[in-house]
Amino acid sequence: MAIIEGPITLVGESGAKPVVKRLVVTDNLATLTTAGYLNTNLNEANALSPSDLLLILYNYDQVTDSGDIDFFTVQINNGIVTLTEDVSTGNVVLPTTANHIATYVNADGKIGEDAATAINAGNIQAGESGTEGKFVAYPATASKGTLVVSASDNAGAYDVTLTNDSMGQTSTLYMTDPASSDGYIQVSATPSDPCANLFWIDVSITAVEISGASSKVIKLSSGTKQYAIREMYLVSGGVDWTGGGSSDVEVTDGTNQYTRIQQITLEAMSSAANARWGDGSIPYPAVVPINTPTVAGQSIVVKYVSAGAEYTGGELKLSLLLERVA
Repeated sequence: MAIIEGPITLVGESGAKPVVKRLVVTDNLATLTTAGYLNTNLNEANALSPSDLLLILYNYDQVTDSGDIDFFTVQINNGIVTLTEDVSTGNVVLPTTANHIATYVNADGKIGEDAATAINAGNIQAGESGTEGKFVAYPATASKGTLVVSASDNAGAYDVTLTNDSMGQTSTLYMTDPASSDGYIQVSATPSDPCANLFWIDVSITAVEISGASSKVIKLSSGTKQYAIREMYLVSGGVDWTGGGSSDVEVTDGTNQYTRIQQITLEAMSSAANARWGDGSIPYPAVVPINTPTVAGQSIVVKYVSAGAEYTGGELKLSLLLERVA
């Protein structure tokens, strides 16, 4: 025990109740509040009383002349003195952090911050009319982005409410990656049955984009995502491929070849008619069934079938109906 000073009473307070006594110690809070910590002071001239209030500077560092300070009440039971940190309305757990929301840490009015769950038995509002407010949520892993819920201007002072329909189970709803900086969640005026994950993609591929062993991504994939090609068209209005290339072009996921467009077709793009998957200019796959899904996480791309002389100009247009199957 390292008591530096006290307990002392200021001149003029003798006989008053409650008496505020000062105490300076180097011990920490746990030691300070241990039963019997100040028992030796019971027999001194400035003895402790249950009505005393101690203002204690603890964790005191004599070099920096600093420590923690708080009020403590005195309990004496069977001659054993116990100090208890005085908690009352307005006590704050220090240190605090700028811009962090304060919450009560107990039922006695003590205030802290960064609670595991902060509760308000009413509405939470971000911003006000004319001042933007956002809800920003972070994932558990650092440097992995945020989920931001933000309001945009409406045509008037209209409220937009996002709520759930009655569900028969606990559910987690996912927003899929649109593979673009902008994407839209489809809505309807009436409830609908779950729909197939079908979508069309129109893509233009130039000779330059797939040069040097490069490929043109039709549908980007990631993780365990898998897609099946349900329909595919060669679209008219392309540009003849020129420059003496020596390879056909394929639509593939890197493992499965879904069609192989021959050089003779590429070199006559400007006169090619619209053609449906399975026609001679855009044939069905030669090896795998047409409903073969992509390998998990592998993107659908257009690239040369084999290395060799490359075309220097030309454009191929495709339209594909894809389904997310996993």
